[in-house]
Amino acid sequence: MILVRRLWRGAGMAALIISACFTLPASAAGIKSIAYYALGEDNHTAYLIDWNGAQKKARVAGNGGASSGTYVDDGTQKVITLAQPLSETWLYSSDDCGTVYARSATRQVVVRDLPDGVTQTVEIGERTQIGGCNDGEVTPYGSLTDEGASMKRLSMSARPSMSDVQPGLEIAGFSEDHLAFAELYYAQDVVWLDFNGRARFRKTGDAPLAAINAKQWLVMTLPPGDQRAFTRLAVDNTTQGETWLMAGWVNDQATWVVKQRVVKTQEGASFGTVAQASRKWESGLFRGTQQPFFIYLYQDATGERVRKDLDAGTETREPIDSWGFQGVTLWQERALGGSGIVATRRWQPLRNEGTKTRWVLETEVRVQDGVDVVSIKPRVNDYVDTGKAVPPATARPAAQASPGGLPRPVHTLAP
Repeated sequence: MILVRRLWRGAGMAALIISACFTLPASAAGIKSIAYYALGEDNHTAYLIDWNGAQKKARVAGNGGASSGTYVDDGTQKVITLAQPLSETWLYSSDDCGTVYARSATRQVVVRDLPDGVTQTVEIGERTQIGGCNDGEVTPYGSLTDEGASMKRLSMSARPSMSDVQPGLEIAGFSEDHLAFAELYYAQDVVWLDFNGRARFRKTGDAPLAAINAKQWLVMTLPPGDQRAFTRLAVDNTTQGETWLMAGWVNDQATWVVKQRVVKTQEGASFGTVAQASRKWESGLFRGTQQPFFIYLYQDATGERVRKDLDAGTETREPIDSWGFQGVTLWQERALGGSGIVATRRWQPLRNEGTKTRWVLETEVRVQDGVDVVSIKPRVNDYVDTGKAVPPATARPAAQASPGGLPRPVHTLAP
């Protein structure tokens, strides 16, 4: 499959509604909006909290929806008690009685600000099991004294400029996906902003109306009339990777938010020849963690997936049976043990940053008994060349089994 770029050049002259310079409206009557987002690149968790200090009220938008409430502040932490819980449902596990789902209900959110733009957050609520042998079982989670998850903190008035989000921009990472029951992740796509006030999605060809609003969000109107909004939070000047918030949007405010990786596309992006692609590629989603992940591609058209555990000082290797190119798209295929499942991963090049970094739209499909199952929806990722890949002289260790279901909806991505 050949990757075709910039298919949607419009001839019309109507411009996307963009501010020429970046200015933010004054906060409404003492309301201060703060974004909190996960430190790890593999984690989509985010909150957008509107703080009303005078009335000790707060509105929280997160992965599980949005709700208003009141809060108390003891000088060390703020504890928000929500009028309605934030709720998510996800596939949990299976038992002798069948498939098990879980539904969370977060009733309180603890916010504990630390120096250097870091905040610890804690969700307090309960999880209800749906289906299985323990259908209806309720398990509490969170407490006021939990350490919580460390997140970055950014005032919405301090966001980077959106002045470049204008007609002619092609950018990867936005989504028009509507999640099905028990799904936690949105498929990402490449979008071109045309000259008729529309954002054109590459995969579907959909072209919703798109405009920058007064709050500096790019708001799209998706069928059947839903609105989706996007705003930039950070830019990595080394890799050119960007962090954005994506939100459901009703009555000019977020109804849910997630963090997304985004990157501007670049003409001519590719991995080059087989010899040039035969390297040790480190996944950006797990760079800087205690469990970095690599894909080694060898010139004999085989390879390995390598997961390292820096805490334990170990690594796990899983063979890649074959790899190659379809146009500029790089594909990798592997059989999953004796299961009869064949997994095919594809990297569609988006951007070459310097000589080492390759940005891709990454997908994986697993085939069993002739049925395709998407195991990794399209997602933006970068891979960094860490050196020449040479096949090992000894037998490769077998891959370990993946862990079971999660007790909470964790918005982290699979390697």
